[in-house]
This record gives sequence, C-alpha cells and structure tokens, in this order.
Amino acid sequence: MVSLNHLAILVFQQQETDPPRAKALLEEAKRAAEEAGLKEELVETECNLADIISVWAGDFEHSGPLVEKALVAARGLKRPDLVARGLFTLVRLELFRGRLEESAAYAEECAALSRELARRLPPRTLFPSMGIAAMGLVASWRAGTKTMESLSLSYLSFDRIMQGRLREGIRVAREALDISRELPERAGVLGLWALGIGLVEIGEYEEGLENCRQGTEMARKLPNVLLLWRNLDHLGRAYEALLDLGDARRVHEQALELSGALGRQYAVYSSIRLCAVAALSENWEEAYAHAIRAHEGRTSLDVREGIYLHHEVEALLRGGNERSAREEVHRFAESAEANERERLAYLRSLALLSEFEGDTRRAIEHLREAHTLAQRIGLPKELWQIQSRIGALYGQRGETREAREAFSRAAQTLRELAQKIGDEELREGFLSAPQVRRVLGHTN
Repeated sequence: MVSLNHLAILVFQQQETDPPRAKALLEEAKRAAEEAGLKEELVETECNLADIISVWAGDFEHSGPLVEKALVAARGLKRPDLVARGLFTLVRLELFRGRLEESAAYAEECAALSRELARRLPPRTLFPSMGIAAMGLVASWRAGTKTMESLSLSYLSFDRIMQGRLREGIRVAREALDISRELPERAGVLGLWALGIGLVEIGEYEEGLENCRQGTEMARKLPNVLLLWRNLDHLGRAYEALLDLGDARRVHEQALELSGALGRQYAVYSSIRLCAVAALSENWEEAYAHAIRAHEGRTSLDVREGIYLHHEVEALLRGGNERSAREEVHRFAESAEANERERLAYLRSLALLSEFEGDTRRAIEHLREAHTLAQRIGLPKELWQIQSRIGALYGQRGETREAREAFSRAAQTLRELAQKIGDEELREGFLSAPQVRRVLGHTN
C-alpha cells in the first residue's frame, strides 16, 4: 500500500502529471488496505485519493465524504500526524467548494497541530503525503510538519483574502512565509502567491507584483504543474490590476497551456481570466469566446471564479447570449449571500443586466451598493472601476454633474494607486493605460 502511494505521488512529481493513473494506483492501494485491515494505511490512502479526485478532478461530491471518513478514523486511531493529514486535505477541499469559513477552521487546527507535531518524535510508521511530498519536502519529520504548518497558514491567508478580510489574510501570509524560510526554498512558493495576491487586492501593486514574480520563478524550478499554474494565475492577476494587459494575457495563456495536464476546471479558470483581460481591453469578440468556453466547461462552482463574474456576464451580453449571462448570475446568487467578495461581483453583474434592460437607475443602485462593499473591504481596483461605470451611466442619463463627480472619485482613486508605485516605469505604464487615461480625461 505504501509503495502504491509513493508511486502515485511520483506520477505527480513528474511533468507528465497523469491524474487517472495516480487515481487508479490509489484505488488499488485502498482496496488492498481494506482487505488487509490496515487502518492507518487506509487513512493515508483515502486522503491521497481525496486530493486526486478533488484538487485535480474537481469531484467534490465523492472526495468530501471520503476524507471526512478518513479524519474520523485518524482521530480514533490517536495518530495526530494522520489527523493533520486529513485536516490539510479538508482545508483545500472546502476552499475549492467555496466554504471559506470551514476551510479556515480546518487550516487553523491543522497549523496548530503541525506546530505541536514538530516538537515530538516521529511516529513508528511514516506515510507519504500527496500535498507535501509532491513538493519534495519530506526529507525529515520536522521539515514535513513545519511545511504542513506553513502551507496550512498559506491556505488560511487565502481563505481570509477571499472572504474580504484582506489585512488579516496578508498578516497570516507573512507568518507562513516566515516559517517557510526555515525550510527548503521551494516551501515558500505557496506563501508568496497568497501574499502577492493579497497585496494586489489592497492596491500595493509594486510589492504584490514582485511577490507574484518571485513565486512564479520558484515554481518554474519545481516538477509540479499545479503549483506553477497557481503562481501564473496570480501573476496574471497582478499584471491585470496594473492594466498591463499584454503581459496579463501572455501569463494566463501560459497557465491555459498547463491546464491540459491538470483537468478541465483549470482550463475554465484560465478562460475566465482571459475573458477579463479581453473585456478590459474592450476586445469583446475574444472576451465572448473565452466566456463561452468557461460557461460550457464549468462543472461546479468554485470560489476562485466569482470575482470575475461581471466580466463574463458583460461578454455574454455583448455577444448576444442573454440566456447564458442570466444563468451565470443565477448560479452565483446563493454564494453571493455568504461571501461579500463574491457579492461585489454579483452586484456588478446585476447592474449589467439592469443596464441591458434599459434601467440605468436600477443599474446605478446596484453599483452604489457594490461601491459601499468595495470601500468596506478595501478594494481600490474595484472602487475605481465601479466609480467610472457609475459616471458613464450618469452620462447616459444626461446628469452631467453626477457623472463628473463619479469620474472625479475614480480619478482620485487611480492617482492614489499610482502614488504607491515607486518604480517610475511601472507607474508610468499604469497611468498611460487607455482605461486610466479615459477616466482622467473626464476630469480635465
């Protein structure tokens, strides 16, 4: 059983990345452990199998009960290392299902338990761990447990960022990164992407971009396609926030090329990002093509999709596909009630639907609610885009004073973002972006 687990992990350590093969190996190991009554080996195998069918195959329906059963067994066996292993799998599973509070609770418990385990002697039997071993970080008991702590905190930081608790998420990401400095360099990859995207969200574009770049370069050295995809995804988002849309597109296209080795849902994520870049570039034909690919390839909701919902909706509406646009908005209605970060994109999408129906007053009401949320959470990129859209709608209504005030607020937000960028070339690139020039032009 242990050999089959090791072999399954080896599949993921190589660039071939073959989820079906790894899944078959782990299912064989699971049957063997059940037949032999090897309870500890069964827990490890079920956790590894749950990783495969959720993280790579996107099958949350079957992976959830599987790892929950494994965690109950691990607690009963009084094997805290296996408990930590089960918790770590649930951290990611709940994150991908959009259950951020549950993911955060598991992450906190896993980090605390891993911290305690690092001070203990290793158990009599050590098992491979898909998440840690795939990074090549099982050289020692202490390194493995400290890595589990660092990665748990990285996921906790991402949970908090996606919940709109940005400052808390950034603080936790820095803590994870500090722990990773005691470990091999590659252990910092996850901490860097979490910190990078958190900094980008609060408008610290220069530092955020540097973290995303560093994480991506580190990930390129690892035989782990998933980690590289994640870092490319966040690097693309950093370029997008800076309105360097050429580099954003290039990076997301690289991520899309990797998605074939990971699973269909990763192609969906990259298509959504490329749709957003094309929408910001006002290339609506391309944006529509990406939106359709995402719409047709989506099998389940994922928390990483919601923040770009309004770009998809606008692309679908402009492409004449009102039905699909409404379907997408409807799909996100429930999660938007539970997550303020997703609710913001949901409100922007409702505004687009109202505008499409010719109800500009209702569209402005939705955007004003979104503006209040963006202010409360602290999302300057969302703020200037919402303020600009409100200005455009007031302009359509012939309400010039209100339009001028909205554009003035958008311009002020953009100038504040630019002032934070110390690198002159980066700052000038941001200010010279057509989207920024258009907003500033309304205030001259």
